Amino acid sequence: MRKIKITLLGHGLFMDTIRDAIKKNFTIIKKNPDLYLVANYGRKISKQELDKNTYINVHPSLLPKLKGATPIQTAILQGDKITGFTIITMDEHIDHGKIISAGKINIAQGDDYDTLAKKIALVSANNLIKIIPKFINNEIKLRSQDELKTSWTKKISDQDRLISPGELKKNPHQACARVRALYPKPKAYLMLNNKRLLIHKAKIENARFVPLFVQIEGKKIMPWQDFIRGWHGKNIFD
Repeated sequence: MRKIKITLLGHGLFMDTIRDAIKKNFTIIKKNPDLYLVANYGRKISKQELDKNTYINVHPSLLPKLKGATPIQTAILQGDKITGFTIITMDEHIDHGKIISAGKINIAQGDDYDTLAKKIALVSANNLIKIIPKFINNEIKLRSQDELKTSWTKKISDQDRLISPGELKKNPHQACARVRALYPKPKAYLMLNNKRLLIHKAKIENARFVPLFVQIEGKKIMPWQDFIRGWHGKNIFD
């Protein structure tokens, strides 16, 4: 049987993981495919192009929740325990198409963007391998999204990256979630002597925020214990 020909549109960790997982099951080509598969693309596709060809999108949330640019980061930031993936048809509106398939995925306590994106991508890819042939053959009943349950995410701003002194003291768990949501990039940071201290990894210990690996912007990453030796035991968060 001839393999289904697919053109992939997207970039970054999420799409790269999907590509690696499905490449043995489909023929990946650049032009004239049976199907365009879109994930983390970041560009608008014209209605004319959508009407002319078959496009489907893999979105890393349970649509219609967490539409937009940062569903994985937002799920971690707001402390969600469950997220998921949704495979949809595409129309001229953002994350608006009909649902082909969807599935729930647990968010582990230590998940950061990197680990959660890979987890969602792999589960999505396994689902794509099963449903794309059925979709091509019109064997799947599509369903509309419940627009009353819609929520939106936004792009990460520089302010979203900042861990404030107040957050460190009053809500260390939220500070830790910020670190996880923004790793490996753009990374959360706190201000120290008018310089940005990037936080790569952190944990909660005795109800306090404890960095594990840090980096003064423009310098090398180092373990937190090595970094604070230069402060002669002073608690730099006080």
